[in-house]
Amino acid sequence: MAKKYHKNKTADSPETIATAQKISKQVKTSAQTKAQTKLIEQGIRKGITLYKKQQKDKARNLNKRLKKAQQNQSETIIEVPKKSSCGLSWTLLIFTWIGISIYIGLNINLFG
Repeated sequence: MAKKYHKNKTADSPETIATAQKISKQVKTSAQTKAQTKLIEQGIRKGITLYKKQQKDKARNLNKRLKKAQQNQSETIIEVPKKSSCGLSWTLLIFTWIGISIYIGLNINLFG
């Protein structure tokens, strides 16, 4: 009888293994055996792997939707003129010069 292998069977990364070991040691009780700790570690690894897979799937789906939205947008693109932030720049420049002139004026009066 031939063994069945799962298509997406991959080895866990060293980071996943280290994280699972760390967590299993943190939740270990005094009466817990090594075999029980090993099973807990395996469960944590499976959980981490499943979580990573779900996050990859979410990212992939998001990228697909973004690409589709960009394609739709590029088909019906309308140029909208950007607002100029020039007014803010000029306002900041004027306040800076006023502040400098007040500072110089106060220093002249104090030392003059």
